[in-house]
Formats: sequence, C-alpha cells, structure tokens
Amino acid sequence: MRRRSRIILLAVLALLVLLWVCRESSHFYSEVRRLDLPRQETREPLGRKAHGWMNVQELACFYRVPEEAVFAALAIEPAPGDEKLPLKDLAYKYEKSAAEVEEALEMLNKQQPSRGDHRYG
Repeated sequence: MRRRSRIILLAVLALLVLLWVCRESSHFYSEVRRLDLPRQETREPLGRKAHGWMNVQELACFYRVPEEAVFAALAIEPAPGDEKLPLKDLAYKYEKSAAEVEEALEMLNKQQPSRGDHRYG
C-alpha cells in the first residue's frame, strides 16, 4: 500500500506541474501575440543609424547631446512628455517631414566629434 500512495503522490505532483506549465505557456503565448513587431517603415533608418522608433532621450544619448539640443535641431518647442515620444510620432505631431527630420539629425551628427565608430581611418 505504501508503494501505491507514492505513485498517487507522484501522479498528483506531475499533474500540478503539467497544469503550471500549461498556465505559463498560455501567458507566454498571450504576451507574444501582443508584441508590436517591427514593420518595414519602423526599420528604415533616419539619418545616420537613427531610427523612427527612437525617442528624444535615446537620440540625445546616441548623439551625446542634451535633449534640448535635439529639440532645437528639430525646431520643436517641446511639450511635457515629448521626450518619450518616438521620433516618427514626434514628427507627425509637429508636422515635420522625413526630410526635415533627416536634415536635423545630420546637423546633430556634424556637430559631434568623431566617436570612433567609422570603418576607415
């Protein structure tokens, strides 16, 4: 009888582990379905290695300038929360064309000394 109780206990434990794995798998699957996968328009770079999904904070870090300099280059008077908007949304909000954004990013790039990330020289 002792062997039978061990088998029942192991079966119950296996069932609990199976239920836990199913629950975690369903949570994982639901999170994967909610992912915003990159589309072609979000993958295209703007300027020099800058992307439309980058926000002003990331651009300031990338170009090693203060956030105010990024807003000044884009000719934008920022509202609270604009530093967290993606560049594409910011350009849409302030009616900036892709060419204007690229020109501003190129201006930021020219202002910076070489970061040692170019391939030659």
